[in-house]
Amino acid sequence: MKITKLISLACLSCLPLASHAQVNDAVRALKILPAPKEVRMAEGRIMIKPSTTILISNSEDRTAAETLQKEIHDRTGIKLSIDFATAAPKTTGHISLGRLTDRGLRSYLESQGVKADELGSAI
Repeated sequence: MKITKLISLACLSCLPLASHAQVNDAVRALKILPAPKEVRMAEGRIMIKPSTTILISNSEDRTAAETLQKEIHDRTGIKLSIDFATAAPKTTGHISLGRLTDRGLRSYLESQGVKADELGSAI
């Protein structure tokens, strides 16, 4: 009986490690730096066109925008423009980079049905 309890306890103690390893595998597969706190894999598409713009609301996000711009250019040959935005875009087809500390972004996300608290520290 004692051995059964020990084996059960050992298995239960390994569960958090297994779930942590799955998240780390997903993060490693995406090759994103800095590594996000949470990853949710899903099917989806984004259409990148020459008219697509990378929008930032903070000069601190410029490096991230330039990194994304280069990655898209390397893969598609399209060099997207980077613009500053002080409000949510009125048209679709843009890539918005921002921080959840930005109240305007949080408000916009929540109006779209996205719970900002569940996303981590940055989008």
